[in-house]
Amino acid sequence: MAHRVFARNGRDSSAGQRQSLAEEELASSNDWFIRLRWIAGVGVIVAALLDGPVLKLGLPVAQLLWIGAGILLYNLAFFLITRQVKNIPDGRAQNLAYRRLALTQMTIDWLALGLLLHFSGGVESPVRTFFVFHIVIASMFFNRRTSFTFTILAIVLYLGVVLLEYFSILPHYPIGQLKYYAIYADFSYIALTATFFTGTLVILTYLVSLF
Repeated sequence: MAHRVFARNGRDSSAGQRQSLAEEELASSNDWFIRLRWIAGVGVIVAALLDGPVLKLGLPVAQLLWIGAGILLYNLAFFLITRQVKNIPDGRAQNLAYRRLALTQMTIDWLALGLLLHFSGGVESPVRTFFVFHIVIASMFFNRRTSFTFTILAIVLYLGVVLLEYFSILPHYPIGQLKYYAIYADFSYIALTATFFTGTLVILTYLVSLF
């Protein structure tokens, strides 16, 4: 009996340590999210301003400038909220606030990525790579169910933008010379790209959530 109690307490202690470590990582990840988002917002603005004279990709500069400014604006809001959360005296309430804040940040980042995807080529856009980075982050800091929820949201956003452009419900913004090939209207290419994108995110979410 004593042995079982000790073993159970040992497991409880180990689980508690893992939970405490995860909470600390989640708290520090909020600061990390914010630092990366400053870079991302400025990066979008710089890319938009350099497109005409340097990149010559034919990007919709005004829309990208608005998105970049929006990213910086909502990141400022998260920065101020994080400062308030750090002052919450109750540890449990603080951890809950950090978790909600992280979930909110991920959700809004997803929507911003969807807009960037649309205004930078849709199915042609290299922005879809950033969904992979966010999937890794979500799988590291959240449980499997939450991670797969974000994965499904990413897939829905990607397919939504691509299909809305394919059916001409949304205008398509091609990248550079790709405007001469109308890849966005090639259903075979869309199906192949979407299949690989979906498979990559699902498999990646599963693998990362194992650790």
